[in-house]
Amino acid sequence: MGAPSGRATLADVARAAGVSASAASMALNGRGGVRQETRLRVLAAARAVGYRARRSAARDATVLGVIPTDLGNAYHTDVITGIERFAESVGYAVVIGHGRRDGDHLERQLERMLGFGVDGVIAVTTWLSPSTLAAAAAVLPVAVIGRMQDPVPGTDAVRCDDAAGAALAVRHLVQRGHRRLAHVTMSSRPGPASRRAGFAAEAARLGLASGLGSGLGSGVGSRVGSGRDSGLGSSGPTGGPTGSVEVIGPEADWAAMDARIDDLMRRIRSGDPAAPTAVFAANDIAAVRVLHRAADLGVRVPEQLSVVGYDSSTVALTVQPHLTSVNQPREEMGRLAAEMIRERLAGRAHDADLLVQPVLRERDSTGPAPRARR
Repeated sequence: MGAPSGRATLADVARAAGVSASAASMALNGRGGVRQETRLRVLAAARAVGYRARRSAARDATVLGVIPTDLGNAYHTDVITGIERFAESVGYAVVIGHGRRDGDHLERQLERMLGFGVDGVIAVTTWLSPSTLAAAAAVLPVAVIGRMQDPVPGTDAVRCDDAAGAALAVRHLVQRGHRRLAHVTMSSRPGPASRRAGFAAEAARLGLASGLGSGLGSGVGSRVGSGRDSGLGSSGPTGGPTGSVEVIGPEADWAAMDARIDDLMRRIRSGDPAAPTAVFAANDIAAVRVLHRAADLGVRVPEQLSVVGYDSSTVALTVQPHLTSVNQPREEMGRLAAEMIRERLAGRAHDADLLVQPVLRERDSTGPAPRARR
């Protein structure tokens, strides 16, 4: 729906939103004095009637608002690099609102983006609620990078095939003779949950834990051994011919997770025949944590323990040994999300959902399975 004739005016916006012209002006210019629900209604009305506010020379460019969960995570900074490179190529500007790993702060950052008057928002996070994303999408184009629990109508999405990535990690380890695997995760959010499910499904397909299924149980630190009677809730993994798998985490915090990882290292160091010989971590940060705990407790990587991460972010090359990791095409995901915003601004109305494929980057943290002690 556009203005009745000619270019849409502020009066058209005010009329469509059911507010005064002064309230519409304050909402459109990000000034105080209007409630957030009113601001959203005015912004949605402006989009519906095709209103474009006059901009200063400093705001002449199309502006993308980018909201990452955590700028301390190399995954997010790599994605933003892809967004910025695309923006530079088409003359867009980028403004970033750091989420600080705080859901409430992420919501406030999105609100600030709307008040600032960005032309589109890229959420490099899945921590924003579906209702918040849907409300924003009624106002301007929104793209989410990552796996939401369910699609949010009105938004676009770019996500990696996490289950396939986890399967790559499992196959890589099995091909090197590993039959006792552990998965380390610090989150039950949709992306990490999909990696956990992919780990479980591929382990079951390769016969490491018969009848395991893709869920790998609902409890923390599940251990599943081989054999007819294997199942969740068993007292510990068994070192039978078909191998075993277990999950460490998620825990309440990193101190609790470190205690679980330390227990794993002590089992390996003591020569426990049922201890895992390889770990697949849900992201590079968790994998590096495993490497650090191994170094501190005298477990040699990869001679005694192979470690695979997920993301293949820049951190993978900052540790010794360099980390084998499943590579999400992070810069490409950022570029695709920015391209989605551009398509929306050009008139695309239908939702887009792109699934990108990961690849494994083999480095020095994985090697052949250690020979069993005699």
